[in-house]
Amino acid sequence: MRKTLFLSISAIITVFFIVFLINDFSRELVEENYNTAIKIGNHEIVVEVVDDEEERSRGLGWRKDLPEDSGMLFVFEISAQYSFWMKDMRFPIDIIWINENKEIVAISENIIPETYPAAFSPSEPVKYVLEVNAGWANKNNIKEGDFIEL
Repeated sequence: MRKTLFLSISAIITVFFIVFLINDFSRELVEENYNTAIKIGNHEIVVEVVDDEEERSRGLGWRKDLPEDSGMLFVFEISAQYSFWMKDMRFPIDIIWINENKEIVAISENIIPETYPAAFSPSEPVKYVLEVNAGWANKNNIKEGDFIEL
């Protein structure tokens, strides 16, 4: 009986310790990713960089909002005409399409969650995609031909 109780308590403590470590590690990753700033024209924006398939497929889905003057920067290994959709999105966004030379080649503005399952893609290959709150590009006079600084 004592041995079973001891093993049960040890197992519970181990599980809590593992959960704590995973949670702390995840928080560090998110904080690190959000500490990356990029510049578009005269505007600086803090972005979360997503550069692996799992993060890219999750994107901003299920989040309640996006802080002002922040965004999510998708980084791809190769340039291509990637498609994005509004699956699991809860708020509208602008999608800024950026080629390998860091030049904005297209902007898809005010895309609302209700457009799902429609997909959005640029007319030419891109290596970076920046998602920001809807209206951000217009409010900050961001346009095709502008360059970003990473």
